[in-house]
Amino acid sequence: MKGPKLNRAMPVRFEFHDKSDGELNKGWNFSPDKMPKQGSKWLLFTEMAIPTNGAFETYRGSYGRQEATVENLDKIYKVMELHRGQQ
Repeated sequence: MKGPKLNRAMPVRFEFHDKSDGELNKGWNFSPDKMPKQGSKWLLFTEMAIPTNGAFETYRGSYGRQEATVENLDKIYKVMELHRGQQ
């Protein structure tokens, strides 16, 4: 991936929408079950490797957080292979 090497444990600001249209889902309410399970592993995508107010914002909110499953890792590796050597 591109960018500087970051700590494996990093503070992340959680927003539960994809930010594509700029609006929150109407009627949506937070509940603790929406948070990742403690100890779970995630792939995080950021546009800038610069924290804002002490935390990183992921690309388009929830879209920039993908669980680190074998399937998701395979998808990432395939995309990286397709774009190898490009900038």
